[in-house]
Formats: sequence, C-alpha cells, structure tokens
Amino acid sequence: MLNLENIGPSEIYLPSYLFDKTHRYLDLLKKKYNKYEDISLYLVRDNVEMDDEKIDIVVIIRFYRNWVQTLVPIVPVDEISSEKKVEFYELILSLNNELADTSFELDKDLGLIMISNETHIDSYVFDVFEEEYNAILNALSEFFKRAKKIIPNITEIARKGMQKWLNKHSSYIGGFDSESLYKLDQTP
Repeated sequence: MLNLENIGPSEIYLPSYLFDKTHRYLDLLKKKYNKYEDISLYLVRDNVEMDDEKIDIVVIIRFYRNWVQTLVPIVPVDEISSEKKVEFYELILSLNNELADTSFELDKDLGLIMISNETHIDSYVFDVFEEEYNAILNALSEFFKRAKKIIPNITEIARKGMQKWLNKHSSYIGGFDSESLYKLDQTP
C-alpha cells in the first residue's frame, strides 16, 4: 500500500505528463520543434524582430523536478570586447529590472549569457505557458534593439551563443551543425 504522506510533491508528478502537455501547447502555438523525451527537452525554432530584420533563434524548453524552464542562449561572454563589457552588463541588468517575466543569467561553464524564465508545475497551463514563452521573445527583441547600439554585430554573436550551447549538448540531442541549426524536424 502506497503511503502518500511520506512522498513529497516533487515525487508525485509524471515527467511524461509535462512533456506531453508541452507538446500540445507547442502545437497550439504552431511552433516547429524537435523533442527529446528521453532527456525531457524541446528545441523550438522561432524568431524575433529587430527593426525590420527577423532573427532566427532556438528556444530550449526543459524540465526540472517541479519546474519548466524556457531559455535562449544568446551571447558568449568572450565575444564581447573588454571595452564594451561594462556597457553590455549595464544593459542586461537594466533589462532584468524592466522585464519582470524573464531573467538574463550567466552559464559559467560555457561563459554564455542566456535569457530564461521558469514556470512551476502547479501553474503550468496553456495561458501561462504562452505568456512566459512570449515574454522570452519580447525580451529578446528588446535586448537585440538595445544591444545593437553597443555591439553592432549582436545577431552574429547571438548565433554563436546558440551554437555553443547546442554543441555542448549535441551528444544528447543528436548533434547540430551551423547549417542545420534552424532546421528542426517536427511541425504541428
């Protein structure tokens, strides 16, 4: 007989349930994606606008115990000149303050600036997913507009950041090269 009093909430949910829910949500949003159920990961092809330019991005959705994390790797720190770093860090700190639904963060292992948000499984419903997903896209759009004034080739650098993250995890996700980075398989 199972005694639920000794089981914490984080041990009750089914990862496959969250994974399937995310699949339905991405289909509702008509997104193109690859899914990796064995490692609880989605790679979603999307884009953001900066001025009149559309910038291709890969949105990563992954699951940790009670949380669903949506993130986009954007800038390798070593690609920012020492003369521009202070101004760049001031920009992302300002954006962290202005944009409540997202956070810019540093992956120390990769030396990579990323933007992310997390949703607790208790509030993981379509409306919240859509809002959090769009918050990432809106924050990226604002980031690119402002960062271009500091680093004119920011979109080129961002592509390197996405490739760097994918390269680190390529053994888990089947590998990517720069030509196939934005050509994900599945469409709803």
